[in-house]
Amino acid sequence: PRIDEVVLRALSKQESDRFADLDELVAAFEAALRPLPEERESERVERAARAAREQRQSAAVGYELSTILRRRLTRGEIVLPSLPTVAAECMRLLSSASCDLAEVARVAERDPLLVSRLLLLGNSSAYGGRNAVTTVLQAISRLGMRRIRLVVLEQGARGIFQSRDPRIRETFQKIWEHCIAVGTLSRAIAERVEDGPDPDEAYLAGLLHDAGKPIVAVYLLDTEHHLLEKMGPSWMGESVWLQVVEQAHREVGLSLVNRWQLPDTVRRALEAADGYVPRARASAGNIVRYANALARIEGVDAGVIDAHEAFEVAAEGRALFDLDEEVEVELAATLRASLEATRNPAPPPSRLR
Repeated sequence: PRIDEVVLRALSKQESDRFADLDELVAAFEAALRPLPEERESERVERAARAAREQRQSAAVGYELSTILRRRLTRGEIVLPSLPTVAAECMRLLSSASCDLAEVARVAERDPLLVSRLLLLGNSSAYGGRNAVTTVLQAISRLGMRRIRLVVLEQGARGIFQSRDPRIRETFQKIWEHCIAVGTLSRAIAERVEDGPDPDEAYLAGLLHDAGKPIVAVYLLDTEHHLLEKMGPSWMGESVWLQVVEQAHREVGLSLVNRWQLPDTVRRALEAADGYVPRARASAGNIVRYANALARIEGVDAGVIDAHEAFEVAAEGRALFDLDEEVEVELAATLRASLEATRNPAPPPSRLR
C-alpha cells in the first residue's frame, strides 16, 4: 500500500474500515515504507527519463490545448452540448407562469430514464405519502416544481458523462460519481450552514462543478491526430490525460452554465472553485470546495487523490463553517447512502398508467 492509502484508512470515519489495532497499523506503515527491490542503474535512469518526458508532454499538451480551447470558445467554434430535447422542453414549460403539470408529465414520459427517476423519487421516504406513486403526473405533483427542475437538469447533465469510447468510459463514470458525491454533500452542508444558499442550488453547483471535464476529454480525443503530428506516436497515459483535463475544464464548464442558463449560484461556485473566500463565508463556492475535499477523503474521484491536500482543505472548510467532526461523520454517512443508491438503484414501480 501507499502511505496516503494507509493514512486514509487509519482516519476513516467508519470504524469497520479502520485498522483493528496498533500492530496492524504499524505493519501497514512498515509495508508502505519498505524499499522496493534494488533496480539496475540503467532501469532507474530510463524510468526517470520516461517520467521527465511525460511531464514535458503534459505541460506541452496542456498549454496547447488550453490555448486552442480559449480561442475557440471566444470565437464560438466549440459546440457545447445542449440540454436533451425532453429536458429542454420540460424546463421551458416549468419556467412558464402558467405551467401545466399535466403537460410537463406528457413531455417527461418521452424519456424512460427520466420517468424512472421521477417514480423512484416520488415513492421515496423523503416525499412519502400514504399511496404509492404509479404515474409521472402523480410523481410531479408530489415532488413540486422546484424539485422537478433539479431532476430534469440532473438527468440532462448525466448525458455529458456518458461515452461509448472504451478509453474514457470508465473515467467518465468515476467523474460522474464524484459529481454526484459533491452535489449530495453540498446540499447537506448548505442545510447545516447559517445563511447558506438554497440547498437544491448548492446541489446543482456541486453536481456541475466538473461538467467541463468530459467535454474537454471528448475534445482531446477529437483533436488527437493533430497533436500526434507534432508530438510523435505515443499518446498520453491516463495520469497525463487527467492533468490536461484538470487544466482546461473550468472555462468550458462556465460556458456550459451560460448556455444552459443555469442559476448564478452555479456560475459563482465554478468561478470561486480554486480557494475559499472568507468574506463570502456561506457562499456556494465555499460549500462546493469543502464538499469536494470530503468526497476525495472518501476516495470518490478520478485519478490519484492527494490525501494530504484533501485533509487540509477539509480542515479549513470545517473551521470556516464552524462545524465539528461529528457533522463530518454524518456527511460521510449521507454520501455513502447516496452512492449506494446511485450504484444499485431500486427498481421503479412496475405499474405505469
